[in-house]
Amino acid sequence: FYGPQPNMLGQEKSVEADALSCQARCSITPSCTFFTFWPDGGCHLQDSTALAQTTQHGVVAGAVACIAPCFASKVFYGPVTNMP
Repeated sequence: FYGPQPNMLGQEKSVEADALSCQARCSITPSCTFFTFWPDGGCHLQDSTALAQTTQHGVVAGAVACIAPCFASKVFYGPVTNMP
């Protein structure tokens, strides 16, 4: 996911058919910069404060708009831990 929270302020998890649908949701959501699509269909949106982190197989994440390659597998955006 992107974070420090699973979703950006004012957004909740939705269920989408695929990563492209999740990205489309991000594209119509003000301030959305990144999306994360989980194997259960969960779609989480984040703003520009989110940071990429590695995660489990089957998770797809990407930017609101991109030039190929658009998605990264086993990546999510979330908080930096142990940041100085």
